[in-house]
Amino acid sequence: MGQTITEKIMAAKAGLPSVVPGQILELPVDLAYIHDNNGPITVKQFAQLPVDRVWDPSRVHFVLDHHS
Repeated sequence: MGQTITEKIMAAKAGLPSVVPGQILELPVDLAYIHDNNGPITVKQFAQLPVDRVWDPSRVHFVLDHHS
């Protein structure tokens, strides 16, 4: 059976010819979304890290849909 589009994307990002369900991969993050329900928790946890900024602010987005 062929791969799903998600499997194809993940394989490409991992530099592999293919991936299988259940396989553990370490992939680079292209874009990170923080949802408004989890945003405060995320910010609180981030404040405890030994860094003062995210790796690339242009690739981190807050999504407001419940509490806007």
